[in-house]
Amino acid sequence: LWCAPAGIAVAKSLDGRCDVTVVERKVTYHNNIAALRGVFDPAIRWQQFIGYKGVFGKSPKPSSRVVNAEVVRVEEKAVHLHNGETLSYDFLVIATGSQNPFPGKLDSLQSVPEGIKRYEDMSKLIEKASRIVIVGGGPVGVELAGEIRAFHPKTEVTIIHRGANLLSNQGGAPQLPQRFLNTVTTTLRNQGVTLLLGDSVQEAPEPQGYAEGERTITTSRSEEHTSEPSHRTISY
Repeated sequence: LWCAPAGIAVAKSLDGRCDVTVVERKVTYHNNIAALRGVFDPAIRWQQFIGYKGVFGKSPKPSSRVVNAEVVRVEEKAVHLHNGETLSYDFLVIATGSQNPFPGKLDSLQSVPEGIKRYEDMSKLIEKASRIVIVGGGPVGVELAGEIRAFHPKTEVTIIHRGANLLSNQGGAPQLPQRFLNTVTTTLRNQGVTLLLGDSVQEAPEPQGYAEGERTITTSRSEEHTSEPSHRTISY
């Protein structure tokens, strides 16, 4: 069984009823609900990481365990790991979760200090920046803009979003009430965030995540915006 939130739930529901092996490549669970706040709040950074020790209850099956490894191949009745170990199974649950750019999620995690350092490094970059451009006004972009303004009120923040409203184009998800969208828009503008709605970036796409250093970004309306650093946040 691979381990994501759904995988954890399955493991807990089977606890004590059968032998369960959880395979997870990260050394600890990353609770990314408050990941963006973790960029700014040192206490939250540590609280994001939860050990797998509590996956099974007080009386698990003797052979139930969590294996820190990466799956390289799946066959009928067998799962092969990168360390050469082979696990046999009667039933296989694939719950790999989702992947999104840092700081929303971590693509890999070999130790908690490693994860903490990534958040600390990004925090230092934001602290030094005088202008930040966020490409994408989805939930992540909106939250990140709010966090930046809350902790660094003098930093200039611009959101470039191709939709007419913030929080639009959410992968087919139901449209949020217009009253709520208006409230979010008004709140950000009152916080001093510049919103370029119905606009998009006119340049070659870069890897998801964020890009350091000063640069000029040209939008479809031929407007130029300088960022330092430029945070490329993908909406999801």
